[in-house]
Amino acid sequence: FPIDSFSHFDLGFRVLNGEHPFKDYWLVSGPIVDYLQGFIFLIFDVSWQAYLLHASILNAILSVVTYKLFTRFELEKSYSFFYSICFSILAYPSSATPFVDHHSTFFSLIAIYLLIYAMKDGKRIYWFFIPVFLLMAFLSKQVPSSYIFISISIIIFYHFLFNNKNKNFEIFLVLLISSSICLILLLVFLNINNISFQSFLNQYIKFPQEIGSRRYEELKY
Repeated sequence: FPIDSFSHFDLGFRVLNGEHPFKDYWLVSGPIVDYLQGFIFLIFDVSWQAYLLHASILNAILSVVTYKLFTRFELEKSYSFFYSICFSILAYPSSATPFVDHHSTFFSLIAIYLLIYAMKDGKRIYWFFIPVFLLMAFLSKQVPSSYIFISISIIIFYHFLFNNKNKNFEIFLVLLISSSICLILLLVFLNINNISFQSFLNQYIKFPQEIGSRRYEELKY
């Protein structure tokens, strides 16, 4: 699939040369993938190997985090290592090159891992980074990140029902602060790079909804 495989190579190169999505080119998903690819090109120069390295880095991070999750639940290290290796083979190698669906899924998965850690250990740092990775997932692709966000919100609400009120307030405050910081940084970034919020809204939110609604209307069971 050369069109899909080369997509973020080209867009990452455009970002490297000072262009920005929503302003200099039309984009309906994946701005965070483009910026990450541009950053990797900046460090390792523009090459196919650097392009594949992008996917490999995320694959490696996620595999290590998965290993840590297994060991946290006291699964034997040998089993944890084996399952993590299996996970790494099935994760990014399925597309090989950076892809919005994979980035969105894997950032969402890291948010789920953080939620598990947060509910298990109660550390504020885990709660703080949940919105961060959910936003990164959403800026990779709107789905499945939106569905994961809804699911995590329901789980957190359920968790609040069975937790003490003082602890709930602390968690809510941490989530609110983290979410506010993420949104403010996004708006500041758009403003610094002269990216119209209306363009972002039209291209990233409204246009994909129109595509989805049209597909739904034409669906024949």
